[in-house]
Amino acid sequence: MEDKTIHDVQTALGRHDDVLVVKLVKAKVTYVHRDLWSDLLAVGLSGDSWQMGHLPARDVRLLERIDVEGVVRFDQETSRIAESNGKELEARLLVLGGIEHERPGPLVRTLTSWAAWASEHGAAPSEDLAAAYARLDAAAKALGPTATLPWWKKPLRRRF
Repeated sequence: MEDKTIHDVQTALGRHDDVLVVKLVKAKVTYVHRDLWSDLLAVGLSGDSWQMGHLPARDVRLLERIDVEGVVRFDQETSRIAESNGKELEARLLVLGGIEHERPGPLVRTLTSWAAWASEHGAAPSEDLAAAYARLDAAAKALGPTATLPWWKKPLRRRF
């Protein structure tokens, strides 16, 4: 019963007009309120070195395709021929991942360009990228000491 309640709340949040679902904090599903959309959009569109550095060529090709098409759907056929599943692009906030529920039929994974998402939602990126990073950093830090964002430097592992 409890699992159903959690699922129902997650579903309701994901469908709310003021909430964007994105893999952000600790690379896990994060519900971002509309107040932070322009900051997230600015960071997603920034093309900063933590996003583009050492990006495999297959992911660059997929990103170019997503930028042209706006949305790429990973149905069974696309999944067979795709070189990349786009998870690296999503982890670097270069695209927005999603799931389409097609009835009847299987779930279809989607990757959407930030430009296409912004156009559909009437969103614009923050003009001050440094301030956008600062606001997102503050929101993550408010979640507690274990929250991390993809652009934060990871601590070096100790080798013993």
